[in-house]
Amino acid sequence: MHRDANCSTVRVVPLSPCSDERNEPPHIHVATPDGECQFWLEPVLLARHKNVAPHVVREMEQLVYENYDLLLEAYHEYHGQ
Repeated sequence: MHRDANCSTVRVVPLSPCSDERNEPPHIHVATPDGECQFWLEPVLLARHKNVAPHVVREMEQLVYENYDLLLEAYHEYHGQ
């Protein structure tokens, strides 16, 4: 997932699972040059964000919706489910 808007880049980054991530519902981490967001996938919902402008969060959320099937499949592959 990638989109350039107003010279900012939005991309999904695979992060190594933390010890507590196995206890969390399916989710993704999305990084920007300025910060990061985490979105739950079932249902799609912003879990947390840091240093990301509200309009960028909305853009990320739209990308998550547009790529939902791909993201959920990749999540399950990454976590061996």
